[in-house]
Amino acid sequence: MKKQKINTYIQKKFIIFSLIVVLLLLISRFLVETVGEIVLSNYMSNFFAEKVIDENYENTDFSMLKDIDGWVTIIDENNNVVFSTNKEERKTYECKDLIELHDGIEIINGEKYFATSKFFEKDNKEYLGLICIPKKYIMSTVSLYNTGYSLRYVFSIFIGGVLFFVVGYILTVYGMAHAIKKTISKPLQYLSKAFSNVAAGDYDTRAEYNGIYEFETLKESFNVMVLKLQEMTNNQKKYHQQRQQLFADLGHDLKTPITIIRGNSMALLEKELPKEQQEKLLKSINGNAVDINDLIDFLVYYTKLDCADYVLNLSECDLAEYLRQIVIDKIDFFDNNNIKLEIDITEKYMPINIDEKMFKRAIENLLNNIVQHNPKGIEALICLNDNNRIVIADTGERIPENIISDIFEPFVSGNTSRNSSNHNCGLGLSISKKIIEKHGGKLDLVQEYGHYTKAFIIDLQ
Repeated sequence: MKKQKINTYIQKKFIIFSLIVVLLLLISRFLVETVGEIVLSNYMSNFFAEKVIDENYENTDFSMLKDIDGWVTIIDENNNVVFSTNKEERKTYECKDLIELHDGIEIINGEKYFATSKFFEKDNKEYLGLICIPKKYIMSTVSLYNTGYSLRYVFSIFIGGVLFFVVGYILTVYGMAHAIKKTISKPLQYLSKAFSNVAAGDYDTRAEYNGIYEFETLKESFNVMVLKLQEMTNNQKKYHQQRQQLFADLGHDLKTPITIIRGNSMALLEKELPKEQQEKLLKSINGNAVDINDLIDFLVYYTKLDCADYVLNLSECDLAEYLRQIVIDKIDFFDNNNIKLEIDITEKYMPINIDEKMFKRAIENLLNNIVQHNPKGIEALICLNDNNRIVIADTGERIPENIISDIFEPFVSGNTSRNSSNHNCGLGLSISKKIIEKHGGKLDLVQEYGHYTKAFIIDLQ
């Protein structure tokens, strides 16, 4: 089935609509003229002698004539007035008076009058009834019929009128179709082209149109949709690149400890070594195995949090007491690294719904970073205020400017070296951020926080 263009569709609908309108106008005119003529004729007949006057004229109501200053007069065979509704009526009429009344040139009281008449009999006598009306209420017309010339003239006028209507109608339809095409079809063509470009993958396309409100609204909605599609596409590309980088970095971080474990185990199998050296190699194998286990553990957490359908096991707890317990468990860890820890946790009861196991992992990652990425002897801070804001800060090394924007990405850390001695796989901050965001919060890095060189700030709703 051939698809119909909008201008063709509207042309057809306009033609149908206009024909219906013309038909309704013709029917309405016919009804008005026909019914109106019938009603008017019936009403006006009350002012004609032929309809009103008869032998019972003395009992007839002629009050409607008074409204137009008219009256009824009855004269006998001798032109004497025998009855009249006009108190000032003359006593007798002459033939000249009757002729002037019929011609509408009889002047009575300074005004011309016109009369209709009717002959009737009563008691074997003949009478003439007159209805006199001011001529100003009378309109006379003269028509000429039954001539070949008049018929041709009327027919020519009719054909000319029909042709004028048809030509005007065609021009009107064409003009409206052109206007509709300009105001409707062109915007649709612009939008259709824009949709085609987006379907082809060109997300830089934007619809440009200024005009009809509805089309401008559609244009704005289209541009917002394309912008969101562009953001989604860019996020997908970025996510894909991050995943690729994640596996590349994972392979790099696994390769070193595996190589060490392989070398040390081969040395133990192929050589007879002193007991001291055997213990040293075994400790090295164990340490690298622990690093591999930590790396896999971090990766499991990261992958779990990256799943959209992962659901937190929420329960209500006192956030202040919860943080104190985590800090207590870490006191020895900080003391062993000669780090002075300042604790500033509110004494208020701070109820909050969290996944205690996962949230503990996020806090511990941030606390572990203080030790793993800074020299010994620094100061550190853990703070919780009354607005559910947690601050973990230190006076250690600043985060390099070139990695600040990517600090929460996988395998990004402040250390320039990547080896097993760092005891960190570069997933800690990324995991902490994902956990906090899963709880509806935000994790941000701030350089220079009071006298501290950097601070990680957690804002919870």
